[in-house]
Amino acid sequence: MKHDTMTQMLATADIDLAAGMTDAFATKYGKLHHRLNRGIYKGEGVAESLDLKYDYDISDPLRFDFQPIDDSASKVKRAILRDPHFGNDKNLFRESFEAPTLKLSLPNTNLKFIAISSGSDLASLRLSISIEAYLFLTSTSKEYSIRVISVDINIEEQNLLVETLGDSGCIIDKLIEHILEHVLKDRLSRFIQTIDLPQPQDFITVFDTELRKAEILDNHLYLGLQAVRPRLNEQKSSNLDDIFLPEDLFERTEGLAPITDQKEREMSAVLNMEHLVPRVLNTMKSVDLSSLTGDLPEGDIFVALSERAFQLLADKNLNIDERKEKKEDKSSWYYFYRYWMKVWSPVVSLGQSALNFRAELAGGATGGAGLKGCSSWIKVEIGADARAEPFCHGRAGFYVRGKEFWLWPKAFPFAVRANAWMKPWIPGLNFVLSIIVSSLLSLFTGLILPLLTLGLRKKLLSLPSKVPGTNVPMNATFSGFGNWESMLFTAITVEFPE
Repeated sequence: MKHDTMTQMLATADIDLAAGMTDAFATKYGKLHHRLNRGIYKGEGVAESLDLKYDYDISDPLRFDFQPIDDSASKVKRAILRDPHFGNDKNLFRESFEAPTLKLSLPNTNLKFIAISSGSDLASLRLSISIEAYLFLTSTSKEYSIRVISVDINIEEQNLLVETLGDSGCIIDKLIEHILEHVLKDRLSRFIQTIDLPQPQDFITVFDTELRKAEILDNHLYLGLQAVRPRLNEQKSSNLDDIFLPEDLFERTEGLAPITDQKEREMSAVLNMEHLVPRVLNTMKSVDLSSLTGDLPEGDIFVALSERAFQLLADKNLNIDERKEKKEDKSSWYYFYRYWMKVWSPVVSLGQSALNFRAELAGGATGGAGLKGCSSWIKVEIGADARAEPFCHGRAGFYVRGKEFWLWPKAFPFAVRANAWMKPWIPGLNFVLSIIVSSLLSLFTGLILPLLTLGLRKKLLSLPSKVPGTNVPMNATFSGFGNWESMLFTAITVEFPE
């Protein structure tokens, strides 16, 4: 499978993700649908004025061929204009006639004609039917539908199996032709519309999406999607007081102790964050995004996320500006404290083994107190500020955990420098500065790093137990990953129960 169509889709300004399927998968799905829903593949009818009854049985499932039909524009336009669904506000192609087209076939449909008065069989036929169709797609951020609408139905082959027509054979032949053309085709058209195709975009769990484009080419259905909004992390609370995570969130390796620089009136310290490693990653399987130079990994369903989609995540979750302060003021004394932290200007890039990210990061804290003496106030202020050197950057890896595909920050190779000061300087209180520096660095490891982790800890894809958009059971597995021109590609293989 070549990259061209999907790469061009993701280069479009309003398309952030792509999803799709092969026609081989659609046919495999059609086979299971046929086995599980045999009742809708049968039908009957009566023409009392002609003393004729007929029934049909589609004994083989639909076969899908994801190839555009000839003269598709004019055929689709005629079909759409007579289609009552076309004016639906949710129809992706409501303002154009560029709906993708495809071919289908019913290789084995049995048709029987019976005389009502005598109950005798008049004729039995086996038909091979070809169908030209277009896709009717609806899309909102909460609802999708991918439905097949027939444009033309043709009887490709007609084998007469039983005939007991007698002298009226010529008339009956014409009646059969009339029923094929004006009754059976209509029945088949309505039947095909009842089969919703699987919806591969439902594998995406990190965004609410809307459908923006669809194409059928080279035996593949491609869907271009816009990320409407990132979905929330699966956490109980977003309150700052609840974000302090357990001490065992990170493994603390050697070299974690801050390097301090003690001066007479100030203190500074540098803490290297790369010695903090999330413990949970030990339980997950790392995915290496091999560089793609030819065909994409094989699979039934595929999903691709552009680098722009990851930038949307960072813009949403790595712009943080939090502040807190308190003040108490009495007639003879007062105190105050405040702290702040800020992360801004995030930038991401998709590498071969991780999503690289960088951002500006800073924080600070100030506190002070005053006591009124006999004739004047005695005041002291202590403060500290910290900044990432030279900036905050890190790597988020890609991991598989069961039926889920995760993005999870795994390394923070940057340092934080904190500086503490005291006004006015009080000799003998150096230990206070040491406490302030230590507390500020703890603020970064205990709050800033968890915030960064929560911001980019995302479940990107999830494999459900049923075909998306249907009640058909399936067993889906990840079969391949890759990075192609800053696009994360995932191939999924699907097996159906026998």
